Amino acid sequence: MWLVLTAQAIPLYLSEIAPPSYRGGLNMMFSINIAFGIFAGNLVNYLAAHIHPWGWRLSLAMAGVPAISITFAGLFLVDTPSHLIRRNEHERAKQVLVKVRGHRDIEREYKELVKAVDEAALMDPRKAFQNLLKKRNTPQVVMAIALPFFQQFSGNDAILFYGPFLFKAAGLGAQASLYSTVITGSVAVVGTLISIFIVDKAGRRTILLASSLIMFLCMVIK
Repeated sequence: MWLVLTAQAIPLYLSEIAPPSYRGGLNMMFSINIAFGIFAGNLVNYLAAHIHPWGWRLSLAMAGVPAISITFAGLFLVDTPSHLIRRNEHERAKQVLVKVRGHRDIEREYKELVKAVDEAALMDPRKAFQNLLKKRNTPQVVMAIALPFFQQFSGNDAILFYGPFLFKAAGLGAQASLYSTVITGSVAVVGTLISIFIVDKAGRRTILLASSLIMFLCMVIK
């Protein structure tokens, strides 16, 4: 449960704290860390499998490293300007903007954040679901609900989490199955790295359409 909450909170925090021109790249940094973590986990499992009989304990203990790192790193994070504005702590919001932007020319961005927070406050929370289903909100529904649903429905996580069992069922040996998951993780890291460097130039929509087409062609060829 806590893993799911953390996975949802980090992109939200990045979106609120990042400058608009770098928002795509910084959000992709979250994805690259996930991809690298999966790759590192698969690599540790592959190497730990050669240590008998306590290799699995090493593999399990290594999972605590990122958890501890996230906990201590969170102690140094500041509240986002939007969150502070919602709490009417406007001076602190300005101080945070100056701190994270590295300059004092933040009035324009601050006013835009205040406007966005005020507009959100005018919405009736009891009609939030009804407003979500209106035609003008179709892009938001697609991005927030449809895309994550079909991403999970594609079986991506099943391959990542149960890769060794799937490869072993396909006829590979135990060691070869673990090695195959390392290759799968490395491909994810490379693909995410490419996205980081082009997302703010090519645009998120272009990358989404191109990657969806490539995935479709790969599934047809397979």
